[in-house]
Amino acid sequence: MMKALFKKYSGLNFPLGIILLCVLAACVEPYAPKTDTFESVIIVDATLTDELKTQKIVISETYRLEERIDTVNFVNNASVSISSSSGETVDFVSVGNGEYKSTLPFQAIVGETYELEIRANNETYISTPEKISGPSQLDDLFVERAIGNNGLPGAAILVNNSSDGSNFYRYTYEETYKIVSPFVPYQDLIINEDDELEIVLRTADTEICYNTLDSEELIVADTEGFSNNSYTDFLVKFLNFRNEKVFHRYSILVNQLNISAEAYNYFQTSNELAGNDNVFSQKQPGYLQGNLTSVDDENRKIVGYFSVASVDSKRIFFDYTDIFDIEERPDLLRNCERSRPSSDDVYELIRDNQVNFLFRTPGQPDQYGGGPYMVVSAYCVDCTVFGTTTKPEFWID
Repeated sequence: MMKALFKKYSGLNFPLGIILLCVLAACVEPYAPKTDTFESVIIVDATLTDELKTQKIVISETYRLEERIDTVNFVNNASVSISSSSGETVDFVSVGNGEYKSTLPFQAIVGETYELEIRANNETYISTPEKISGPSQLDDLFVERAIGNNGLPGAAILVNNSSDGSNFYRYTYEETYKIVSPFVPYQDLIINEDDELEIVLRTADTEICYNTLDSEELIVADTEGFSNNSYTDFLVKFLNFRNEKVFHRYSILVNQLNISAEAYNYFQTSNELAGNDNVFSQKQPGYLQGNLTSVDDENRKIVGYFSVASVDSKRIFFDYTDIFDIEERPDLLRNCERSRPSSDDVYELIRDNQVNFLFRTPGQPDQYGGGPYMVVSAYCVDCTVFGTTTKPEFWID
């Protein structure tokens, strides 16, 4: 156990003597990290694909360790463009949150090279010329019941791949899942115009919602050494049987990007350095040179890699009972705390949207309290806490 624990945290590079001294002295005062020297570094997530679409680039920057902010330091005032060997230049415009979208739909063409140029913080950065390495063919996307590293069952999202001389791939995905509220009351408790609590018929349809999330992991694969440069049963994602995303119906769109050997080496090395965190996050353990450099100062650092890739995509759907027995699904009410607050307390809870009404309780106090209304945590009635009631166009029930 001690060996595994030390191995897990050895990347912190704390001298062992200091660690032991702290243990022996029962150190309890929290350590406040401080940055002695700091260099603001631009972080770029940029991939141009062969899909005819509005292309996207995301730019952020590092921050001081002691700032401990929960949001990303997005860069929204950059000038961004991609130019091709054919002489075409496409500009990108900021749409907020560090995201830049091309002013018109376009796609990478086989045989042409492309360069990314970014002007940010009074610096100009440019990439090396990049091109499509080869076609991407995603043969099969499927799900199987499997056992995770913790010994518990889950849904393994797997792909089979075949290629025509290509060896290096990156995978991204978009997952969408159905949310069903455990409680569906027909009445609601509101604060009316007279600033009083009033029971009314419930008109909002908040029983079924959908939530869509983009992948955050950096997933790369190398087919060198495999027969015909292809592989089977490559794991893209694993979902524990207790994961709420799969409690009802789940869908995942997996994108297979054929990338260059240089891009693969960059992403793979970054993964190893970052402990499988996203290379485009701001938790950078060290500096790894990509294919982006400063035009103004050769010593100026920039994190990220501009890649040009062909893409193949597939989507699948599955219900919980397609993979697991219904008896394995955890109780959907386990986190739905019911209570009977006092009239004053329930007023504040309703006002702050923390609870929803279930029914009137004129009876004697019980284990839930003694208030006149039985209420439950808002997310157990209102699915919009987690998603939207608008069904995605691609959704199949």
